[in-house]
Amino acid sequence: MNKKLKNEFVSYDTALYLKGIGFNKPSFAMFYEHNKEFELTIRPLELQGKDIAAPLYQQVFDWFEEEHNLSSHIKNLTPYSDSNLYQVWVEDCFLLEEFESRLEAKKACVEFLIKTLKECE
Repeated sequence: MNKKLKNEFVSYDTALYLKGIGFNKPSFAMFYEHNKEFELTIRPLELQGKDIAAPLYQQVFDWFEEEHNLSSHIKNLTPYSDSNLYQVWVEDCFLLEEFESRLEAKKACVEFLIKTLKECE
């Protein structure tokens, strides 16, 4: 599978954690629980047994906003430059860290959303 396409989906560990906190939206990819193998399909998957949905990052961002009222966005701080620098915002907070790739920023955003949700419980 194209690596760029696969990078649009969260990792196995993130998917497993999201499942534990209630994420159960249909997804175009899944991990098989027994070997953590990733599978991409053309239609939304119905999960079987212990299989785990592998959502797109955008699905995760939308889910946190819809289910937990936690909005987020990733801002490119250097839109007109050859180099990229991204910043993550969740609600009225932003991570003081800056990220050189959008993928790093997406991963950090999901981690920050999870951390924020834990602190609110």
